[in-house]
Amino acid sequence: VDAGMACFHWNGGLVSDGPSALILGACGVVDFLTTWQKYVQGRITEELAGDYELKLFWPDDPEQQKKMRLKELKNGRLAMLAFGGAITQTVLTGNGFPWLYNN
Repeated sequence: VDAGMACFHWNGGLVSDGPSALILGACGVVDFLTTWQKYVQGRITEELAGDYELKLFWPDDPEQQKKMRLKELKNGRLAMLAFGGAITQTVLTGNGFPWLYNN
């Protein structure tokens, strides 16, 4: 079972329906709009990639900021591993989103 087929219900190479299609579209729109704004303002750098400027709980101390960036990086890596596990379960069981085991 192809993981893409199980998650997105592919129809001729295009996402036609399925719950993941809406999530994919919404994330794409948010990512495009925030990246375009940074591009126009000339603020796209390798260091600030993925920074959505949500600084509500951001520490003022540069050392604490460095620790927070490391925590975010580790959180992102853990999320990628978790998603990889979900896709592996999809491939092995043949069940798509929401990745529940069905008899």
